[in-house]
Amino acid sequence: VLLNDRTLIAALRDSAGVPAEKRVETMILIDKLDKVPEEKVLADLTALVGPESCRLIKERVVSGIPDLERFKDLAPEAVSRLGRILKTLGSAFGEADKFKLSPSLMRGLDYYTGPVFEFKYPGLPGSVGGGGRYDGLIGKFSGRPVPACGGSIGLERVMLILEERGAAASAGPLTRAEPAFFWAAYLNWCLSLPAPG
Repeated sequence: VLLNDRTLIAALRDSAGVPAEKRVETMILIDKLDKVPEEKVLADLTALVGPESCRLIKERVVSGIPDLERFKDLAPEAVSRLGRILKTLGSAFGEADKFKLSPSLMRGLDYYTGPVFEFKYPGLPGSVGGGGRYDGLIGKFSGRPVPACGGSIGLERVMLILEERGAAASAGPLTRAEPAFFWAAYLNWCLSLPAPG
């Protein structure tokens, strides 16, 4: 399970000197890192923001060691949130090494406002599922701020994994659905957070 916080990636982007008018395009390019070769993304970033900003983004987001401590000064609230999430998940599941910080994880959609996550399966490109926090989305339609968090799991991808493992032919119920348990625990945690401000 990969984790990040949109406010962390925004702080890393801004600290690299990306101009305001190029912030969204920069985020879109960073989000392509798991789909497009790194060299292509970096070439496009260089063309967009210049070599120095690209170098800093590469150093902090792409090839840096994913260690929360090194981002503490840039985005203390995001680091604190991610630290709590990683600690809670490690305690709840006893397998802390399965939950990893991924500074380039974006989830693509602009409505995410905080933590984001994706479920990965070895050998399967893309994600099995994912989601995150989106405090502003419901407010756009309801006219009042509503803190929210959600996620989804791709059933077709889960079926591919089950077929690969020979479990799809089993008549018995699925007894171990780690992504679903993680999603439920994460959703519960996110919904317990107060609204921003």
